[in-house]
Amino acid sequence: MEENYSLWFMPTGKIYHKYKNIIKDLAKKYNSPTFEPHVTLIGNIKDKDVFEKTSLLSKKIKPITIKIIKASYMFDYYRCVLALAEPNKEIMEAAKTARELFTDYNKREYIPHLSLLYGNFSEEIKQKIVNELGDLSVEFKVNKIHLVTSGDIPEKWSVVKEYKLG
Repeated sequence: MEENYSLWFMPTGKIYHKYKNIIKDLAKKYNSPTFEPHVTLIGNIKDKDVFEKTSLLSKKIKPITIKIIKASYMFDYYRCVLALAEPNKEIMEAAKTARELFTDYNKREYIPHLSLLYGNFSEEIKQKIVNELGDLSVEFKVNKIHLVTSGDIPEKWSVVKEYKLG
């Protein structure tokens, strides 16, 4: 069976731990899966040349500043409750470049974000969580792309390789 991959930007240091704790606390409170804090660049890649293409992509993208602007929610499992990132020129160009390189991926609209909770919850519960999260605004620099195995079980996702940007 062909492996499924995603490309992530991950925060480091204090920001990583802040979001890791939010994800862990929400997962425990709402009986939901845990996962590493990340901003997906592109997901659901099934490409035999994923390592070579990711290496090429990493050379085309310069280090990026990701600015988290606010908590929000959406209506799909993997974007249930999230921290929206500003769709700045850097991240949108990186996403466009990734999509030109990888043609076999989930083609939904690119909305840069850091997921906080996976699941299918009512709008009322999601709004309550967003209100409780309060101000999440933070900025962090990423200088690596993380190639991650990403099947159906978030707890089994793992970073396979890191590629330095630029």
